[in-house]
Amino acid sequence: YREISIPEPFNIRIDKVLPDHTLVDYKTTKHPPVQPTSLQDTPIEYILQAGIYAIAYQNKYKVWPSMMVYHFLRTNKSMGIDITQEVLNITMKISNEVIENINAKKFKKNPDNCRWCNFRHVCGLEEISLV
Repeated sequence: YREISIPEPFNIRIDKVLPDHTLVDYKTTKHPPVQPTSLQDTPIEYILQAGIYAIAYQNKYKVWPSMMVYHFLRTNKSMGIDITQEVLNITMKISNEVIENINAKKFKKNPDNCRWCNFRHVCGLEEISLV
């Protein structure tokens, strides 16, 4: 079991990778989602994170992970997503839409998040003091 960091272009940290290449992410949210019965019931942010982490992991290690498990620390419950072609298709479709919107400068600027945003130079908010 290990925590791994995957640098550029992804700049993500995977909390744990199991020997079978299952990716694990620990969540501290107070209210985890209801256990979905299908991919259609799964909140989109979890599908996107699973897809992006899988792509990053495969890029670095040349192994496609089969599952992403979210473990909610406050409730000690877990939710798993099989990383299927459908997850990848959804991830790529939404990612491409987001990229197009960023390039067209069609996005909401949120100065409260500048401190953690790797793309503040795109929206022009990099001049904001991050103190």
